[in-house]
Amino acid sequence: MKDEDRTKEQLISELSELRQRIVELEASEAQRKPAEQIIRETQEYAESIVATVRESLLVLDANLQVIKANKSFYQTFQVTPDETENRLLYDMGDRQWDIPKLRELLEKILPKNTAFNDFQMEHDFPTIGRRIMLLNARRIYREGNKTRTILLAIEDITERKQIEGELEKHRKHLGELVEASTAQLQQEITERKRAEEELRKTLSELERSNKELDNFVYTVSHDLKAPLVSLEGFASVLLDEHRERLDKDGQMYLERIKANVRKMGQLIEDLLDLSKVGRIVGKPEMVSMKIIVEEALERLAGEIEKTGVKTDIQENMPSIRCDRQRLIQVMQNLIGNAIKYTGMVKRPNIEVGAIEENDLHTFFVKDNGIGIDKQYHQKIFGLFQYLNPDHEGTGVGLTIVKRIIEACGGGVWVESEMGKGATFYFTVPKAKASEFALTEENQLARAAQL
Repeated sequence: MKDEDRTKEQLISELSELRQRIVELEASEAQRKPAEQIIRETQEYAESIVATVRESLLVLDANLQVIKANKSFYQTFQVTPDETENRLLYDMGDRQWDIPKLRELLEKILPKNTAFNDFQMEHDFPTIGRRIMLLNARRIYREGNKTRTILLAIEDITERKQIEGELEKHRKHLGELVEASTAQLQQEITERKRAEEELRKTLSELERSNKELDNFVYTVSHDLKAPLVSLEGFASVLLDEHRERLDKDGQMYLERIKANVRKMGQLIEDLLDLSKVGRIVGKPEMVSMKIIVEEALERLAGEIEKTGVKTDIQENMPSIRCDRQRLIQVMQNLIGNAIKYTGMVKRPNIEVGAIEENDLHTFFVKDNGIGIDKQYHQKIFGLFQYLNPDHEGTGVGLTIVKRIIEACGGGVWVESEMGKGATFYFTVPKAKASEFALTEENQLARAAQL
């Protein structure tokens, strides 16, 4: 084992001595190389570095004569080596480099300093046009041959400056837009505040006017009803207590007085109700249209039984978000009108249903009555319009229907021909999904509990 360790130590020692000899031989060989070869290799190495630099480079002697230029210089300024090398810098390219600012840098500033850095200069070149350049220069002293050279780096920053200029232009334009938009926004805010204040005043005035109107309508209604009640009372007393003293004509006149008093009372109620549409609004709720129809039919049960009309109500009608009592009123008026005008038909029938559309629910009340001439399709929705003066009514019902539906954001119309019945349609905007507080089943369950 000891012999092996000694052998390894000897081997390592011999290898170390051999490596030392190789280093000495290499050093000796290097000393024997001609000085000219070392200079040439150093120069080739330096030139290879200059050739690969992206910026334009010029190597000048102490007299500002071009010793060497790199590839980038030739490409950028579109000149050839023959036009460049061994020429005075200012004489290159038809003296296009005879630039006063460049002379000042190289002849006055550089001699007093070792270098200058990032000096910006603009110049119009005959071949390539106006260029913006960034100049860097350094004086180099070579101890070996006691020569002085200048390394001049020229970076063409024309495109960069153009981009910066465009960016500055856009920045300025953007600033102007922001300033203008801010001013416009401030003006809009001021105008909106002014409009909101005017709206607040208008709403306050409207609320005050509505209260005054309510008081006026109530007062007028009360003042009109009081004499009507007295008139109907006196007519009833005359018929009840003095009938034997009255002939048939007298009795008929008193009955007419009572009928007209009742009609006048109903007219006053309808006008009072019409005045409230759009001003007094009930709390909207999700309710099944089937429940609304059923409540309207319940209010009309007496007339339905009296006329023997058959009603056909569509199942699974949609739920809508509405003022429940107002929509019941709409259905009551439409179905009530249908009952009136199917009285002369042998088998009167009324159908109530719904049609699904994109953003609207469309509902209809269809009858097989006498029908309506086309010339009256719009007129019947006006105030105090009658198709048949002999029928009971005030001529206000369809006007109320139109007002209620329009207040809901919908529309109402009729399709009919004489002798072929009539179909009244009205639309109600669909509620958003978030507004469905109760499903149709819950509504039916609630109605059953009530």
